[in-house]
Amino acid sequence: MFSQDVFDELPHVPAEQPDEEMGEATLQRDSHPQEEEISQEDAWAVITSFFEEKGLVRQQLDSFNEFVSNTMQEIIDEGSEIRITPENQLNPGGQEEGADKEYKIKFGQIYLSKPLVTEHDEDTDTLFPREARLRNLT
Repeated sequence: MFSQDVFDELPHVPAEQPDEEMGEATLQRDSHPQEEEISQEDAWAVITSFFEEKGLVRQQLDSFNEFVSNTMQEIIDEGSEIRITPENQLNPGGQEEGADKEYKIKFGQIYLSKPLVTEHDEDTDTLFPREARLRNLT
């Protein structure tokens, strides 16, 4: 990723050393300590252990669960009311009988349930992604 030259150009951050006279920590400059370079094997060991612990899709699953559990309701709460005023379709901007009506749609608590499909014979079954794709229901 970065060559060692890039790191050599960065300013040195001094280490904290106790000041015996003042009884507090002060910054003192010391020489650049030589650090051990991370080998490719070490990097792969870290990557492998991460994926063994978290898996390949844990971040996506956690993000989706957060969205479903909290973020969806927050979005609804921010814009929970929609106001609709009908307009004459043949005479836009013109007044007609009942034009002073205003419709309000207000959203409250939301919930998600498993997807269901109702067949022509009124039988209701759980809908799985594969079936939805095959039946063009997506």
